[in-house]
Amino acid sequence: MVVVCAGVPAQAAIWETHGPGQPIYALAIDPANPSTLYAGADMGNVFKSTDAGGSWMLANSGVADQTVRALVIDPTDSATVYAGTAGAGVYKTTDGGSSWNFASVGLASDVRALAINPITPSNLYAGVSGGGVYETVDGGTLWTPSSNGLSTLNVTAVAINPSNPSRVYAATLGGGVFITFNGGIMWTPVNDGVFETLPPDVRALAVAIDPSSPTGVSEYAGTVSKGVYKSTAGNGNWNNINAGLPFPTGLDVRAVAVDPVKPATLYAATAAGVFRMTDRDPSWVPVNGGLTNLDVAALAINPINPSAVYVAGSGGAFARTQLCSTLPLTGCRLSVQSGKSVLTLKDKTKNKKDTVLWKWLKGEALDITDYGNPVTSDDYSLCIYDESGSPQLLLGATAPAGRTCGKQPCWKTPTKKSFKYKNALRTDDGIDTTTLTAGTAGKAQTVVSLQGIGVLMPTLPLPMPLHVQLQSNGKCWDTHFSTVRKNLPDQFDARSD
Repeated sequence: MVVVCAGVPAQAAIWETHGPGQPIYALAIDPANPSTLYAGADMGNVFKSTDAGGSWMLANSGVADQTVRALVIDPTDSATVYAGTAGAGVYKTTDGGSSWNFASVGLASDVRALAINPITPSNLYAGVSGGGVYETVDGGTLWTPSSNGLSTLNVTAVAINPSNPSRVYAATLGGGVFITFNGGIMWTPVNDGVFETLPPDVRALAVAIDPSSPTGVSEYAGTVSKGVYKSTAGNGNWNNINAGLPFPTGLDVRAVAVDPVKPATLYAATAAGVFRMTDRDPSWVPVNGGLTNLDVAALAINPINPSAVYVAGSGGAFARTQLCSTLPLTGCRLSVQSGKSVLTLKDKTKNKKDTVLWKWLKGEALDITDYGNPVTSDDYSLCIYDESGSPQLLLGATAPAGRTCGKQPCWKTPTKKSFKYKNALRTDDGIDTTTLTAGTAGKAQTVVSLQGIGVLMPTLPLPMPLHVQLQSNGKCWDTHFSTVRKNLPDQFDARSD
C-alpha cells in the first residue's frame, strides 16, 4: 500500500486508492522534486511515480528478485537512488530507475534500512538483519562493517542527524536504540530511563529525529508491542507517549515521522493504521478514514509541502489528498442577505469537546441537483482562510463521498430538498454532520458541524478577516467575516458581512 495524505493541521484530506496493487515495504520522496517517489515491493520490484503518487511505473531493471526493504535518494542528484534488498544487498541507479547496478561489495545481504548523509551523499549507512551496521563513503562502491558497541546485530532502522551527520541512530531487535557520535566508529546504547524498564529483548523498529532541533536531541523510537517513546534530552532518557494508540495492534509501531514544518506534529505507522499527534493534545488520534487496509509499515513526509504524507503497507496503494484549495475559490454561491451566516469555534480544555460550526444561511436559490451527488461522487470540504495578509488555510475538513460509517453510508439517501452526512465516530477530520439544503432565494442553506479530538483546531484568537467556503469539485458556497462577537483564546463567534 502507498498512501498520500494531507497531514498538516488545517488540511482537509481523505484517503483514496492509488498505486501499485501489491504490498509495499519502502518509500522514498525526492527531496528536490517531491512529486517523484519510489516504492519497494516483493520480487525486486521498484515502482516510480512522477505525479505525487497518482500513477506508478515499474522501474526495476537489474534489481535482484528479492524484497526491496529500503530506498534512499541522493539529495543533490535526483537520478541517484539506492535500494536495499532482503537477501541481495544494495542496488544503485544513476539514471532515475531506468537501470540498476549491484552496489554491495563488502556488505551483508539482508538489508533492512538505509540512511544517506544529507551533506555528503556519497556517505551512507545500511542496517542489516544479523549483520549490524555497514558504512560506505564512496556511494556504494565499497562497504565496511561499522558495528562496534552494538549488543545485537539485528538492525531495523538507521537515522542520521541532518544538522550533525556524524551523529547517527540505529534501532535494533533486542537491544533498543544506539547512537554513534563519530560516524559509526563506536556505538553507545541510549536506553536509560525507558528500555531498562522493558523486557531485555525489547525490539525497536523505527527511529526518527526532529529536523528542526539544531542539536538533534528530540528523538522518537517505535517498537514492537511497546508503542512510541520520545527523548528530548539527547541522552536516552525516554518517555512513553502511547496515549491513544489501541492495544494491542496500535502498539506495534513500524515507522515514526516528524512534520518538518510543524515538528510538534507526529505520525505513527502501526498495525492498526495511521495515527497523528499534535502539540494540542498529548495523545494519538487515528487518521484512517477511507483506508481499506490498516496494516501500515512506512511513512514519509513531503519535505517542501508537508501537507502530503505518504504511507506504505500490505494492502495495495492509497492516497490521502488535500481537498481545500490553496486559495479561496471564485464564482461561489452567495447569501442573499448579509449578517445571517455563522461561524463559531470552541477550543475546550478537553479536546473531545472541541467544536466548529459553520452555517451558510439565506442562500441564493439552489436546486438539489446543484449539490451534485455526495452519496457516490462529490466530496465536500469546509475551508477556513486567514485573509489578514495573503490568504492562508487555517482549517479544513472533508466529508468524503461514498464513505461508510459503521455499516451504513455516511451520506444518507437524499430527499427532494437535501443531502445529509452523519458520522458519529467523526473519523473524517472531526466532521459530525453536514447538511446541504436546496430552496428558493433566502431558503437554501448549508451547515457543517465538527466535534471532538479529530478537529484540527487553529490557534485562537483567530486573525481577521476570515474567508470561509464549502468547496466541492470546483463549486463553492461563500462567506466573509470581518467583525466578531467574540475572539478569545477559547472561543470565536462571528456573523457574516
